[in-house]
Amino acid sequence: MVEVYWDQDDNGSLCISGHSDEMPVPVNVELRRPPSLSRRASMRRGGPVGYVIDPNQVP
Repeated sequence: MVEVYWDQDDNGSLCISGHSDEMPVPVNVELRRPPSLSRRASMRRGGPVGYVIDPNQVP
């Protein structure tokens, strides 16, 4: 997993400003199934690309 760092661009839109080094997902973290993508979108993108993890589950 990686931690994603967010910032705002010059227009005030949210954008990714960087990310942490990759690390294993802690064993106590419950990964929930992400919302379903449409068939067309999942074929194009290859399925979900990320999960949001509750920060309270990460030591």
